[in-house]
Amino acid sequence: MQASSTPWGVGSRLRRAIFMGALSFLFAGACDVMDNGACDQLVPGDFSCAINGRTYLLHVPQNLANPAPLVIDAHGFTETSMIQMGKSGWRQMSDSAGFVVAFPQGNGNAFNGQGQCCDFLNVTDDVGFFRAIVTRTRNAGNIDPQRIFATGFSNGG
Repeated sequence: MQASSTPWGVGSRLRRAIFMGALSFLFAGACDVMDNGACDQLVPGDFSCAINGRTYLLHVPQNLANPAPLVIDAHGFTETSMIQMGKSGWRQMSDSAGFVVAFPQGNGNAFNGQGQCCDFLNVTDDVGFFRAIVTRTRNAGNIDPQRIFATGFSNGG
């Protein structure tokens, strides 16, 4: 029996898994610092941060505005924060405009959407997680409370 060529077929899932693994490998060097306190101060670089066991990537540009805007950019269903950081363009815009970007990682590679999606993945309180990212980032440096934004792709949007 041949593998299905439909989007839900085994061949398609395997190709997608290989593609996502390759993207993760390509962008692995982008976040070479784990949460060692760097997430609690706005120093330039890319950092892997954690709050209560949930992770997010944080990008702080060299030319940080004072006060700086904060953008939270969430990935789509089945994707990761690393993939979103590599494909959304927010990291590059951050470097040119001087704002901070956080890329949250959804539980099970999904966000709950206030109970409207993905309950089958036992997704926890994403709104609380985003608020905790905002609080921690504001405590880390001079973030403009009037310029905090959220964006994302598909399930993360």
